[in-house]
Amino acid sequence: MKVGDPLYGVLSESQVGLDPLTGRPRIVDEMLAEMRGYIINDDGVDRQVKAERVRASLKDLENDYFGQKTILILEPPPIISQLVDRGKGHIFNFETQDSINAKAKGEKDGQRMMADAIRSGVAMGIGSLERHTQSDQRADSFVEELASLMMALPGQA
Repeated sequence: MKVGDPLYGVLSESQVGLDPLTGRPRIVDEMLAEMRGYIINDDGVDRQVKAERVRASLKDLENDYFGQKTILILEPPPIISQLVDRGKGHIFNFETQDSINAKAKGEKDGQRMMADAIRSGVAMGIGSLERHTQSDQRADSFVEELASLMMALPGQA
């Protein structure tokens, strides 16, 4: 700050200038111009009172990181969204690829078994309720055939 500057003595050198971490000004030129205009403006309030108000405003912003960004540097405030699902699917999944493949294989096997059952007619409930599988049907027909043979034997009645 130069001696003739209205902000001389109001702001310290550590408050103005470039930030060594970001390389950007700590207070943008537009805001410094507004501060100068406020102090110079003759509206019946003493210059020392206005300078003290500027100091108090900057002191309030010392520990307010977002306030510094939005007021002194004129950056837009950060946007914090509660909307997590943006329709892009899973970003990260804790399941291993093996378990995902096993699930997919299980679904395929289940579909194949259902198709076989439908083709055989068992799933639709065709036939008596006692016969559930083809092996049950064969066993029943064998028992019936054996019984008829036993009846045909002489001396069995």
